[in-house]
Amino acid sequence: MYRDANQLPPRQGRRSICAPSFKKAPAELDELKAMTKEELIQELIKAKITEARLKKGYEVKGDGTVILYGNKIIK
Repeated sequence: MYRDANQLPPRQGRRSICAPSFKKAPAELDELKAMTKEELIQELIKAKITEARLKKGYEVKGDGTVILYGNKIIK
């Protein structure tokens, strides 16, 4: 009733943060400018995960294959 009385848009349901998919290449600057807040958060999560993996010495491609770098033993 409060939203109707004050001409506010309908309330959107809570959105859960889902696991990011790494199937496409990182977004370019123009693509980032056109994204919504939720999409930008997902891109930031993907970037942080990728950075952490590279620090540990491996990378995961879009099809799930793992590429190891260096001679580190990963647990």
